[in-house]
Amino acid sequence: MRKLSRTIRRLSRTLGVSLLMLGMSGAFVGCASTIRFSISADEQTNKTTPVYVVVRSVDGQTFLAEHYNAVAEKVFQNTPDETILERKIIFPNQTEVIQIEQPESGNLGIYVLFSEPGENWRIPLQAPFPQEVLISLGKNQIRRVQIRR
Repeated sequence: MRKLSRTIRRLSRTLGVSLLMLGMSGAFVGCASTIRFSISADEQTNKTTPVYVVVRSVDGQTFLAEHYNAVAEKVFQNTPDETILERKIIFPNQTEVIQIEQPESGNLGIYVLFSEPGENWRIPLQAPFPQEVLISLGKNQIRRVQIRR
């Protein structure tokens, strides 16, 4: 009986260490290895026409320096731009979800390609990245952004 008790304790310790290592490696569900973007368009978004939402890997200087037309060209060129991680069409009065793996380095830029963009057509994201970003679109610009860590 004593030998069985010792074996159970040894297995418990081994199991505990294994679970601790798994937790530290981010293997458990719920660890923030992905970023979820929830984008909601209202009925007047983009003059009631769809918009493209684009998630790109960028550095801070590129994000600040790039103009709307330069970003749009990258999205619609024949050869896919390798900085584009995801793109999705959002229809008026609908909500869409984009999920991406967190980049190991660098920053993210989220761009909404309106037909006639207002001042707020892009959002920068820097590490540490949030688990979720809620984006509400208005008529011709991003109306509200909520970050959930």
